Amino acid sequence: MSGPSTFCVGKTIHAGRSFGCLLLFGVIMQVAKVTEIIASSPNSFDDAVARGVERASKTLNNIAGVWVKEQKATVENGKITEYRVNLKLTFLLED
Repeated sequence: MSGPSTFCVGKTIHAGRSFGCLLLFGVIMQVAKVTEIIASSPNSFDDAVARGVERASKTLNNIAGVWVKEQKATVENGKITEYRVNLKLTFLLED
């Protein structure tokens, strides 16, 4: 997360937005959720990741990270025709 954050009991205020927090052993932690998606590209694995994050950001707010769980490629006539990635996206929950 970029920029300064202000912590309070039960909430984190960041860039003027409020996010849910969890108080655990005296430490305030943000609550996040992980969702899994599949994305593809005819160009590269990197492009497939970028396309997946871009598409997910249209419906998911506050995406904080992405993990590439798996990579696959489709081959036709000895040439790669599609790069496919299975992604896990982490996003922060809002109040």
